[in-house]
Amino acid sequence: MRRVVVTSSHATVAHARASVEHARRALPGAEVWVLDVDGTYRTVRDERVLDPGDAGLGDATLHRRVAAHAATDRARSVLPEAARTAARDLAPGERALGLAPGVLLLAPTPTSWDSATGSLPVGTSLPFLVVVGAGEGVPAESPLPTDSVLSPTSEIGEVSVAPDGPVVGAAPVRVLDLSWVDPARPWLWDAWLAEPGTARLSEQPNLAALVDQHAARLAQDGATLPDPFAASSLGLPVDAATRIAIAAAGDRAPDPFDPEHAEELLAWLTSGHRWLHALREVRPDLRDAFEPGADDGALVEWARRYAAAEGYPTVLLPQTLPPAGPGPRARAADLLHRARSTLATRPDPGLTVVGFLSDDLGIGESARQMVAATRAAAVPCSTLSVPLPGRGGTTRAEGRVHDAVLVCANADLTPQVLANHRRELERSYRIGMWYWEVEELPAELCDAATGLDEIWVATDFVRGAVAPHSPVPVRTITPPLPQRGPAQSLDRAELGLPDRPVLLFSFDYLSTAERKNPWGLVEAFSRAFAPDEGPVLVVKSVNADRRPADAERLRVLAARRSDVMMLEHRLSPKARDALVAHCDAYVSLHRSEGLGLTMAEAMAYGKPVVATGYSGNLQFMTDENSFLVPWTAGRVPADAAPYPPGTRWAEPDLDEAARLMRRVLEHPDE
Repeated sequence: MRRVVVTSSHATVAHARASVEHARRALPGAEVWVLDVDGTYRTVRDERVLDPGDAGLGDATLHRRVAAHAATDRARSVLPEAARTAARDLAPGERALGLAPGVLLLAPTPTSWDSATGSLPVGTSLPFLVVVGAGEGVPAESPLPTDSVLSPTSEIGEVSVAPDGPVVGAAPVRVLDLSWVDPARPWLWDAWLAEPGTARLSEQPNLAALVDQHAARLAQDGATLPDPFAASSLGLPVDAATRIAIAAAGDRAPDPFDPEHAEELLAWLTSGHRWLHALREVRPDLRDAFEPGADDGALVEWARRYAAAEGYPTVLLPQTLPPAGPGPRARAADLLHRARSTLATRPDPGLTVVGFLSDDLGIGESARQMVAATRAAAVPCSTLSVPLPGRGGTTRAEGRVHDAVLVCANADLTPQVLANHRRELERSYRIGMWYWEVEELPAELCDAATGLDEIWVATDFVRGAVAPHSPVPVRTITPPLPQRGPAQSLDRAELGLPDRPVLLFSFDYLSTAERKNPWGLVEAFSRAFAPDEGPVLVVKSVNADRRPADAERLRVLAARRSDVMMLEHRLSPKARDALVAHCDAYVSLHRSEGLGLTMAEAMAYGKPVVATGYSGNLQFMTDENSFLVPWTAGRVPADAAPYPPGTRWAEPDLDEAARLMRRVLEHPDE
C-alpha cells in the first residue's frame, strides 16, 4: 500500500489522529495524508495535511456538504474525494487506502489488497474505507468483508483477544471501525445508530474493553477547537432542520456560509415554510401530530403559538399571531362553559372513567384504581376504555356516560382523547387527571386544559408544575395507592430468583431512563457490596427494545457484575406482584417522580424502600416510613425528552444510598 489518507473535521480530530497513529504502525513505509475539512486538525508527526481545495472541493460545494451533514459525519462525507486525490499521481499497480476518522489499521494490509482478488480487493468501497488504484474512480459501495474488517454493521461471532490484537473466529482483525465511538457514551459501538450494532458490547466483553480503551484515549486527546461552521451566514446554528433542507436540495440550495448569500438563504429557508417542514421531519411529536400536506396549516399555527417559546429562531418562523383580546385558552374555556350552561339536560349523576384501562402502564393502572375507588365509595361508575395512540386496540364502553367524566390521560394525549370521543363526552363535566414528573410544564401542554373544567393531579409536586399555567382549577387528588394482593402462589425459583437477599427496582424505558436513573442504582449497589458478597440486585424493565441505546448502557454496566440480574421480558400481573412480594427491599434512585407507583406497591407488601427524598413520592413517603436518600440539585439534560432542558431535578447521593442498602439488609428489624 503506497499511501493512506485519513479525513478529519472539527468533531473528529481525535479520531483522525488515532487513525494516523495506527496507520503509521501498520504500514511504516506508506505515506500518510490527512484531508482537513475545516482547518481544525492537529498533526501527530509529519503527515501531509490537505485542504478541501486540494481535493477539488470549491467553497460553495464544501459549504453545502458541511451544512448537509452533522458535525460527526462531515469527514466521512468527503472520503471519496480524499481517496481519489490520494490515488491521483500513483504509478500503475500502486494503491491508496482512504480511511474515515476512527478507522484503525491493526495489522499490515495483506498483499491481496494490492491485487484484484482477496478478502478486501482493490476497488472496495465501504462507508468508512476505500481502496483505490492509480487512475481509478471510487467504486460503488461493496459488500462488507467479515474476515478482516470489524465494523458495527458486521455479522460477527465472539471476539477474542490474541497477543497481536483482536480475533474473530480464527481470522485476525486487520481493520477495526471505531469511527462512531463517542467518549461520552462508551457503552455503544455506534453511538449514533438508533439500534446498537449487530454485536452488542454487553454481549462482547473483549470488544467492549477495546471500545472503552479507545473512548478513554479520545477523551485524553484533548478538547477540539471551536466549530468553524457552527453558524450559518444568518448567525444561526446549523440545526438538524436546516441540514435536512439543504441535503434535500443539494446544489440548488444557496451557499449557507457565504455572507453575500445571507438574504438569499433566509428567503429560501422560509419560502413555502421549507425550514418548518424540515423541522417536522426531525421531531417525532410533530410528525405524529401533523401529516404532510393535510395538516400544514395546523403545523404553521403550532409554530406561531409555541415555536419561539421553545427557542426556535423567530426569523425562520411564520408571522406571529396579533393580540386579539383574551388569550386563546381563556377564550376557548369561556366558550366551552357558556355552551355547556345552555344545555337543558344533563347525563345521569355519577362518574365515567375514561382512559387506557387495558394497557400495562402507570396511567392505565391509575385509571383502574380510580374505577375501583369510585365503586367502593358506591358512586355510580362506568368506563370508557380507549386505545393508546400508536399501539392499536379498540374502544370499549361499559355503562352509560355520567354527568362527570374523569379523563385519565396526560396533557399531551388529552386533546386527542377528547376529540375522538367528543359526542359522548360533550355534555359532561370533564376532569383531566394529569401526571407530570418535573418542576416545569412546557407551555404547549397547557392548552390541553381548554377542553376541561378542572384538573386533578396525584401529588402536590405535580400541582406545583401545572397550576401556575392552567386556565382551570387544579386540585391535588391523590389516587388510591396499591394494596397488598392475595398470598403468592409463585415461589422464588419459579421467578428465576436466587436464594439470596434481593434488592429490586422496576421501570419502563419509555418513562425516560435518564429520569429513572437505573445506572445510578447499579453504581450505588457496586459501592455497597463487593462482587458476589451475597445480595443480588434485580432490575426489572419493559420496552428496552424501544430505547435500545439506553438499554445497552445499562446492560454494559450490569455485565460487569454477576450479582446484577436484568429482567427485560414482560411478566404477567401475577408474576409481577410475586416479584415484589419476594424481594427483600425496593430501591429507587430516581431523579424525579410524579407519584412513584412502584414504591407504593413495595410499601403495600411491607418492604423497606430506599428512595430519593424528592418529588411526588414524598406525598406518601417520610423519614418515618421509608429510607430517604439525600440529594443535590441537578438539571435536566438536552436528551431527556419530554422534559424541558435545564429544569431542576435531583441527583441522589450514591454513597448514602449504598449505606442505606446495606442497612436495610443488615438490620431488618428496623
